[in-house]
Amino acid sequence: MRKIWTILGLVSLLTVAAQPAWAKCGGLIREGQELLAKANLPADEAGKAKELLDEALKFNKAGDHTNGVIKANDALKILKK
Repeated sequence: MRKIWTILGLVSLLTVAAQPAWAKCGGLIREGQELLAKANLPADEAGKAKELLDEALKFNKAGDHTNGVIKANDALKILKK
């Protein structure tokens, strides 16, 4: 019985500790869109950031959250310069 509780506790801890990509994807896209609206960037950099955010949104809607996070992070790198 003790082993069962130990295993259940361990599984619960891992479930809570592991934050899946889908939980971050939408928030990163939203943050990027807010930064883009406020950003004072050259047109080419703003265009590239918008393009990356649009791609991230497409990936997110298609259920490919890993690539959505990658694209959103690339856009945030440009916007946070």
